[in-house]
Amino acid sequence: MSTLKFTVGTVTDRGLNRKRTANEDRLLVLPESRLFLVADGVGGRRGGQVASQTVVDTFTEVFAAKARGEVLPLLKQTVARCNQSIYEASLEVAELEGMATTVAVVAVDGARAIIGHVGDSRVYRFDGRQLSCETEDHSEVSEAVRAGVLSASQAARHPRRNIINRALGAEAEVEADFKIVPLDARTSFLLCSDGITRHVSDTELEGVMKSGAHPQGICDQLKEMCFARGAEDNLTAVVVDFGERAYAEEPTRPAMAVSVPPAAASSSRINVEFGAGAETETDSARLVKRQRQRTMNSSRQSAKSGSLLGGLAQLVVLLILLGVAFAAGRYSDQISAWITDRHVGSGASSGTGGGAGQVSPDLAAGRSLFGERRYEKARDSFAELVRRDPNNAEYRYWLGRAYYETQKYQDAVKHLKEAARLDDKLPNVFVHLALAYGAAGDRRNADESLRRAIAQPTP
Repeated sequence: MSTLKFTVGTVTDRGLNRKRTANEDRLLVLPESRLFLVADGVGGRRGGQVASQTVVDTFTEVFAAKARGEVLPLLKQTVARCNQSIYEASLEVAELEGMATTVAVVAVDGARAIIGHVGDSRVYRFDGRQLSCETEDHSEVSEAVRAGVLSASQAARHPRRNIINRALGAEAEVEADFKIVPLDARTSFLLCSDGITRHVSDTELEGVMKSGAHPQGICDQLKEMCFARGAEDNLTAVVVDFGERAYAEEPTRPAMAVSVPPAAASSSRINVEFGAGAETETDSARLVKRQRQRTMNSSRQSAKSGSLLGGLAQLVVLLILLGVAFAAGRYSDQISAWITDRHVGSGASSGTGGGAGQVSPDLAAGRSLFGERRYEKARDSFAELVRRDPNNAEYRYWLGRAYYETQKYQDAVKHLKEAARLDDKLPNVFVHLALAYGAAGDRRNADESLRRAIAQPTP
């Protein structure tokens, strides 16, 4: 098989459960490396997000490297490395205690695909006629089914059906399951977290895969089905079609790089051709390549000793700070101890428009839009405030954060940097500046901002 085209669709979403305030799922698509992955994190206040993101970062660093060994040994080594990193971090940081994550991965190796998994995230294979689940859930209920103690229908209704007994980071060592399956121009894969399979049966999944829709259309349909049935959990899916396809419909959404911001719902489509010789990239693939390179550089920089606190301690601190920045960026109302409405600075930098301890009505309106995740409208609101008063640190701060949420990272850096210049005691300004620099691929300035964030007194 000298050349084989593949087409990808993705979706990840927090779901509808109000108790789940963050998306602990992550996905990864590395077109040039021919690797596809889903991870479902669990544990701690933000431990699940840290665990699943560790998997994404580690696989990115290993599989985006140009010099790689044989695929199967490399997969096993990377899974073991992920497990060790998550397990050790969970022991050293109280806030991350008990964190763990599932993983389901497909790596293409010539005319075959290597499937690996830990936990209950699944990999399905579709041959154009029939859908087969290529993984067996590592859960109590699934083991009971395999032992003949429970029937499949009983397992589907069992109250402990979502309790896993194997996960990355749960123990010092983990046993992952791997298998090799043939790959041809009729093959499709569906990788998904249990947020999909708890609402959509295998029979329904097969019907959706048989529809002839584009992978992105299939992902969108799976999300709609889960939402119609309550979407009780975070949900994530990656669909990959190999070979030339005549799709029944084409997705209307614009192409995006498959670099999923934490807790943000996203979808994308990618068309890539690969073979023994030079590979042909689409615009989407090139965009993915650039974003993957930024992530790889971030992971490598974070792993170097002496850059911040040295070794594992550096990685843990970075993860915590980024987690705090992320949480603060999306849930400021819930963690008002970090970002308050009190008077900040003095004079033009106060942004209060009134007495100390007050927030101007226009700023409050913009922050309300931000809290509702209407980031583009919030950005426009903050931009108007900055136009009126360009020397107001709070206005700049919130405009920078809005730019970050709309993935305009250079603009985010510009305004957060100016906010820090106007008032270097503005709560969390260096945390968010570090996050913006990191997203823009500037690790030197990200590290420096992290140092300043650590040194900044707690508000």
